[in-house]
Formats: sequence, structure tokens, C-alpha cells
Amino acid sequence: KLQQLTGHVWGLLCAEFSRDGQRIITGSEDNTARIWDAQTGEMLIELQGHTAAVSWVALSPDGLRALTASQDNTAKLWDARTGKELLTLRGHSQEITAAEFSSDGRSALTASRDGSAIVWPGVDWIPEFAGRVAPSAAEPKAETTISNTETSQDAGEDAEAQ
Repeated sequence: KLQQLTGHVWGLLCAEFSRDGQRIITGSEDNTARIWDAQTGEMLIELQGHTAAVSWVALSPDGLRALTASQDNTAKLWDARTGKELLTLRGHSQEITAAEFSSDGRSALTASRDGSAIVWPGVDWIPEFAGRVAPSAAEPKAETTISNTETSQDAGEDAEAQ
């Protein structure tokens, strides 16, 4: 039987299964992402917070976090069980066109039309770090920006905890 997921107001730009195949995440031109039950097609969570279309979506390997990338030049990290926004990742100057978690879920990667990719370490979302104070902008994180012209270690200064 075909399962149709309906509910977004505008067109879909991306969709992905969770690693266990139990959930699906979609991103739309309506500035939202949604998490669905893959068996029933029921919408479980709507992720609202971007100010432009959601161009890429990903679920962490353990299914606990969602990552959305947007034409608003930001990526957002969410609690995939509650829909709570955890973190806004800022560092690109143009639309983010792709975003993925590392295979262990301890890092995220974003790519942008600005010609750069940024590796974001998971210190702000890994459970064993919960309760620790995130480094301030004055203390750069060990993040890497890969661009078509240079490599930089300071892109993480724009990560902003929510």
C-alpha cells in the first residue's frame, strides 16, 4: 500500500527515512520540517523556526535529533521526540544546500551556496555534555570551515545556543 504524507502548505524540497525506517522527515517551501510515522503516515511533529524554505533534512543515527538546513542561511538542531529547537547554527552567508550527521551522530556537516562546508562538533547536543556551559563566542570551538579558497578554524564562533 502506498503511504501519502500530506500536510505541508507548500512544495516539498527534501525527505529522508530514519535509520530504523520507523520515521520520515520532510522539509518544505512553507519554512517547516515535519516528522512522520512511516507506517501510518501520521504527522508526529512539526518543526517551526526557519524564516525561509527548508532545503535539507536529516535525522541523527540514534533518531534523537533532527537537523534542518534552510534558505535563511541557517541550520537548526531539534529534539526529534519533542520538536524543541535546541540550537541554531550560523556561519554561512548564503543558502545551506545540504546537511548531514556524522555516522556516530557526534558531529554535523553543512554545505552552502557560499562555497563552504562547516563541520559542527556535537558538544552542544551530545547527552553526556548536557548541563555543561557551551563555550562563548570569545572561545572558538574546534570547528572546521572548508571553502573553495581557504580553511578556517573560527566558523564556530557563530553557533548560537537556543
